[in-house]
Amino acid sequence: AFKDAFPVSNGWEYQFNTSGGAGRVQFQHQGGTDLQRVSDTGSVTFDVWQHHLVTWDGSTTAANADIYINGTEVTYVTTINGATLGDDSANNFMAGNGPGGNITFDGYIAELAIWNAIVEANEIASLARGVSPTTVRPGSSLVFYLPNHGAYSPEPDLSGVGSNCTVTGTTLVDHSPTAPMIR
Repeated sequence: AFKDAFPVSNGWEYQFNTSGGAGRVQFQHQGGTDLQRVSDTGSVTFDVWQHHLVTWDGSTTAANADIYINGTEVTYVTTINGATLGDDSANNFMAGNGPGGNITFDGYIAELAIWNAIVEANEIASLARGVSPTTVRPGSSLVFYLPNHGAYSPEPDLSGVGSNCTVTGTTLVDHSPTAPMIR
């Protein structure tokens, strides 16, 4: 399982989970007891573009963390409530690698977006169809949007917040407007 491969101190992560079967993903937040939500086997299809989205209200209740693939909520095999979740406000946001920089995601990520509000079902469906995060819910709730063209570093944050980021190890790839492609 990736839990031990991505040791994040006081943070959250979305990753593949190989325990008990292929094609699982999990959302987890570390704490005294880790909050964990793991999808059923076969949730991820390899070698095709897919849209992944996680909503979470920040509580210790794992059932309040929902994983959507291509606009449809997955079924879950694990739902563990957290306790004493760690403060992750000082952590850097990383995509496609572990905090040590040595566990690289073997695939393509076309877009990343973060909201400071729960994205609603109709918005999730629009995003899964390829609608830009800047038009789904414009305004202050979109706090990070990286189209990730792979051609710039720093890559510009198009949310309007201006949290440009360093991009390393990427290659410019023509891609579908939805993300990410898992290979």
